[in-house]
Amino acid sequence: MQSQTDTTRFQPSAALWASAAIIGAMIILQAGRLAGGGASARAADVASRAGDHAVLSFNGGNDDVVVVLDSRSETLYVYHVENQTKVEFLGAQAVAPMFTAARGK
Repeated sequence: MQSQTDTTRFQPSAALWASAAIIGAMIILQAGRLAGGGASARAADVASRAGDHAVLSFNGGNDDVVVVLDSRSETLYVYHVENQTKVEFLGAQAVAPMFTAARGK
């Protein structure tokens, strides 16, 4: 006498389709976070490098701020851009003493 098992086998292809659907949902979720403001960088913030100078612009409240780092002289220059028409020099600071002061605290 033969015993017949009535267990339904789980199809391997169904497991593959289920995992593919889960991975697809995770990709869509992550893409939505990157495009929907979950990213920390904003389009208005721009960093660029040209030779010995690095430039960073960012929103400083009402107006924009531009910071220029001169790697030759190791100096940081800060400018205030008012209404996208006027540039005002705010000051310069040597970078080395800033790091020394930060280490001391």
